[in-house]
Amino acid sequence: MVTDKEQLQEKLKIAKQIDQQKDDKPVVPLAGIIYGDTIYWGTIIGTALTLLGQVISFVGAKNYVAASYVMSSLWRGTHTDDLWSPVGGPPNGHWYLDHLHNGDGLTMFGLALGVFSVTPAIFGAAYVLLREKQRLFGSLAIVAALISIYAMLP
Repeated sequence: MVTDKEQLQEKLKIAKQIDQQKDDKPVVPLAGIIYGDTIYWGTIIGTALTLLGQVISFVGAKNYVAASYVMSSLWRGTHTDDLWSPVGGPPNGHWYLDHLHNGDGLTMFGLALGVFSVTPAIFGAAYVLLREKQRLFGSLAIVAALISIYAMLP
């Protein structure tokens, strides 16, 4: 016959096992934390700038290309080359850096910042991986960062 004390001890044993299972979560590698946090905050800041740029574009009068023209042209199905005809054709390279004072430039800068945040994130993760003596993954991360930089060049 099982006594109350034995039942209580059995319940305590089960409770300890459940607590141990909760603590058996895998540890996230530091390189993953650095990468994830950098991407997260870069994307959040880029999104905020893009949203602010869009508000300025629709509220403000001075833009690189008038927002009303862009929207009506898009709804008509205007070709990209014709869409940019008021400014002499599609912009090339990092045109927005000269136009950060208006909504269009700020919107494009926010998008570029969100996309660019991958580069410092990869370099940060590569640094941690190399410090942890994971040379293969660290080297591959550096190569990936260099490819990202090359892809962003105008």
